[in-house]
Amino acid sequence: MYHRRGFTLIELLVVIAIIAILAAILFPVFAHARDKALAATCLSNLKELGLAAMMYAQDYDDTIVPSYTDASALWRSWTGAEYTSTTSRWYMLLQPYIKNYDISTCEAGSDIRGNYDSQHYGCNSDLCRTLTSPSSTSYKLAEVQFPANTMLFADSDWSGTAAAYPTNNSYVIYGPQPNGASISPPHYIWGGFMPARHQGGANMTFADGHAKWHRLQDDPRITFTCSVQPQVWPKDVYYYKQGPVPDDYM
Repeated sequence: MYHRRGFTLIELLVVIAIIAILAAILFPVFAHARDKALAATCLSNLKELGLAAMMYAQDYDDTIVPSYTDASALWRSWTGAEYTSTTSRWYMLLQPYIKNYDISTCEAGSDIRGNYDSQHYGCNSDLCRTLTSPSSTSYKLAEVQFPANTMLFADSDWSGTAAAYPTNNSYVIYGPQPNGASISPPHYIWGGFMPARHQGGANMTFADGHAKWHRLQDDPRITFTCSVQPQVWPKDVYYYKQGPVPDDYM
């Protein structure tokens, strides 16, 4: 009579070992592919924001969208609730050209925090000026001397205290500051910065409308108690409208 033979313990262990080896090889590949997909989606978001900024400039006599104005605006928070903001942030001003609230979030970013700043992208705080009075004026795109190298929007995060971090995002990004500025630590504003959110770098939109990924490095001068580390500002990415700055700004 035929007797059906089952697996021996050794055979079963060999199969388990092979599966474990394959998993160890494939899981990092899958994780890398997922990270690439999230980075590609984020880059697409920033490209759309850049196109919206170009359309805004066309409608407003070459004006760069301000970081915020005193005008009120309707906005939808990350919870889906709609409310009226007492000021209009730059991403609110671009919303008529996009008509998509979700484009302001990056799935690779940390949890959305706050209401008014419920997004993962920040604007260049030097180019995108604050308009709080009738005498306030915005820069023009034509004033940017190196538009293809000057950052307009990018991945952003906020570096306050560990206690305040869970309730804040940054809708602006601060760049290199002049030597002797009354800030601590030197050359750095304790606020919005570009995080290395995507495989050691950040996605950026530039003042000519194009978007790309750029590698970043941790800033060794700064000890930050939260999970996101501030980065050194890349020397080939310009923050000010006039372009490059002296080395002592960095």
